[in-house]
Amino acid sequence: MKEHPEILQTRERILPFTNLNSFGKLFQKEKTENKERIGGKELFHLIYQFLLKEGLTESAKLLQKESKIQLQRHYSKNDSLTTLLFLSVSNVDKIWRSNYKKLWEHLGEIEESEVLISERKAPLLAEEEDELEDINIWDEPEENENNIIYLQNEDQTNKKLHAANLNQLILQITNSKPSDPKYTDIFLMTYQSFTSPGLLEEVNKFIKDNLNKSVDTKLMEILKKSIKNQIKGDKKEKWNNQTPPEQKVPRNIFCKSLTLFDIDEEEIARQISIIDFEIFSKIKPAELLNCAWSKDKLKHRAKNVLKMTDRFNAMSEWVATLIIQQERVRQRVKVLKKFINIAQYLYQLNNFNSLISILSGISSSAVYRLSFTFGELKPKTMETYENLKALMSGKDNYKIYRGLLKSASLPCIPFLGFCQTDLTFIEDGNPDFINGLINFSKRSLVYEVIYEIEKYQVNDYNLHPVYQITLFLNKFPREEQKKLYQISLKREPRKAPRNEILF
Repeated sequence: MKEHPEILQTRERILPFTNLNSFGKLFQKEKTENKERIGGKELFHLIYQFLLKEGLTESAKLLQKESKIQLQRHYSKNDSLTTLLFLSVSNVDKIWRSNYKKLWEHLGEIEESEVLISERKAPLLAEEEDELEDINIWDEPEENENNIIYLQNEDQTNKKLHAANLNQLILQITNSKPSDPKYTDIFLMTYQSFTSPGLLEEVNKFIKDNLNKSVDTKLMEILKKSIKNQIKGDKKEKWNNQTPPEQKVPRNIFCKSLTLFDIDEEEIARQISIIDFEIFSKIKPAELLNCAWSKDKLKHRAKNVLKMTDRFNAMSEWVATLIIQQERVRQRVKVLKKFINIAQYLYQLNNFNSLISILSGISSSAVYRLSFTFGELKPKTMETYENLKALMSGKDNYKIYRGLLKSASLPCIPFLGFCQTDLTFIEDGNPDFINGLINFSKRSLVYEVIYEIEKYQVNDYNLHPVYQITLFLNKFPREEQKKLYQISLKREPRKAPRNEILF
């Protein structure tokens, strides 16, 4: 277990079975012990199936290797024994915690330390590869005996919740003076990163049954309403009272062979923004927790993030493809200029996501090497392109872009990839648990990133969609990067003189 911490973590998370055994022995001490037991091989099979169901394939392989038992993958929904195994993990501790105090009164002389009591860990959402260790992101933590750790400021005037078990986190919601005024918002936004989705229903019941009489009524109503909205996935109100601008519709709008050059550049930018915002506005906080978009077993939770990412990549490849497909330099210049102008309108619409997508296509290796093509751009167009590149530059950790985003008026679509990078940095750089307690400081950092995204989901674009144009912009015919680069070499061979280039 020292060599394979993932096995140790799995063992710790099934310790409620030890509780069940201890509970049975103490509470029904006079009863005859059941001699029929599940054999070791069968137990290994159950654990193996449990690991596979949770997506912990590496741990499952390791278990099979270490046990030297040929384990079969045969889990199904109708497997009642396995189902009971999963259910018992959730329910055993509830029985134990509700009765163990009565046990001490009943047994009198038995010390509590003689029976193993474990605090249930959160359900496994991701398979950790590294050992859990405390990462000091603020000040040195102040520990106590109540399964909670605070961070103390240097002046000792304020302390911030750093880590706690699930019970303590729930109790903090009812604190009239929480250590962080954003505490409830952080908890409700990030709870799916450390416990099961059914948690909020239990919290709501807990408030109704236990707290209504002891906590301020107004506070409880606000809290219950907030939880209710989280359970329902309450949509944010969108408003815009201004009259939308008139669409710039081409005369051949109903033509089946509609092309990029038939449509006005500003209208293309508008329709792209309408499509993008429709996807962006549907992204829920749960899609951004645990870097769900990058993990096979959690991707089902991030369908809108993945849709947004796929569209970003498809548009970028489409831009590169349309430029490279043109045989002559003047044709390529025409397409390149068209996309630079579209990018400028996207910038004016604060659609940073598609703006960067188009710039990415222009900056791809297959396009960027076309020196004769870029050389034929008019100075004004080239200046526009260079300015957009400078604004979106990754220099100094996207310092200019960050400033633009903070000052941008709504509606606005931030570059989602930038947010994903921030969340990945937080996810990889901070452990989920600290000394067995939920790392709430990590969830606070995640909250700040997701909260910034949510701010831009409130107001949609006050624009009229044009069905034929949106249909055109939902299909991005494109070639693979490798093939595009080969075509690019034919268009403008390396070190080729000007007289050999087809203008």
